Amino acid sequence: MKFCQSWNAESVEILSTKKFCDRFLEEYQTDLLIRGLMNIKFCKLDRLGKAYLATFAVPNADAPAHSKKTFGFCLITDQLWFFDDTDTVRPLIEEIKLSKITDINSPVLFLYHFLEQLIRNDIQQLQRYEDKLSQLEGLLLHTELKHFEQQIFLVRKDLTALCSYYRQLSDICETIGKHIATPDHPRCAQLYVLLNDKIQRLYDMVQMLIDYSIQLREMHQTGIDMRQNQIMRTLTIVTTLFMPLSLIAAWYGMNFTTMPELKSAYGYPAICILCLIIILLEILLFRKKRWF
Repeated sequence: MKFCQSWNAESVEILSTKKFCDRFLEEYQTDLLIRGLMNIKFCKLDRLGKAYLATFAVPNADAPAHSKKTFGFCLITDQLWFFDDTDTVRPLIEEIKLSKITDINSPVLFLYHFLEQLIRNDIQQLQRYEDKLSQLEGLLLHTELKHFEQQIFLVRKDLTALCSYYRQLSDICETIGKHIATPDHPRCAQLYVLLNDKIQRLYDMVQMLIDYSIQLREMHQTGIDMRQNQIMRTLTIVTTLFMPLSLIAAWYGMNFTTMPELKSAYGYPAICILCLIIILLEILLFRKKRWF
């Protein structure tokens, strides 16, 4: 695929999704690849003849799991069309123009700079998630954190959405680098390899954060188990302390007339002293065994 040497960033067109669909149908007389453009769910790249049609569903920084900015592009020879109803593409293209990059002589090279601009702030976004998890860990170590399960679930849900996004974005970059950036443009292929490596590092960082969140959840569950074990241990000790006393009370509660202690003036004080001695001996035994 060769590109016109006069190609420049001003040749990029931004259309509404409906207008793009109308133009694409007029050009190719088929709606095979555009049926899902009105309701984009994920990132992908398809080919139809000489046309490459890509869709993007970029998670919003504030709520990656709940809302996405959707747009796409179509590359046909030396023509590059973006379709966007969310006003996501135009600011990115303006940033590229303001950077005054002078070596953009093909749509593929422009797409490289566009995708690089798309992920330029993602590392800061992931750093915020890392800081949030670190804060949760600090609170978890010093206090009994309320609603921890809900908070960690929301973080993991966002990270899972980002993980899926970076995996799809990596597939698009790899496809462009292998099939669109032709031998006529070897530099483009190298740039897409570097871009794919950068996206892969973002993906690896998200995976690390997901593992971190799993570890925090396990720590929280371990703390709950330890507290439950401590409660059960306390209840067991209390039950064990009073078990001999319950036996004595049940024994003397039979009230047989032949029991000498029932008529003895010292029977009640003797039983009270016996119970105290039993409790004291049990406490000494528990202390020796280090049960508390």
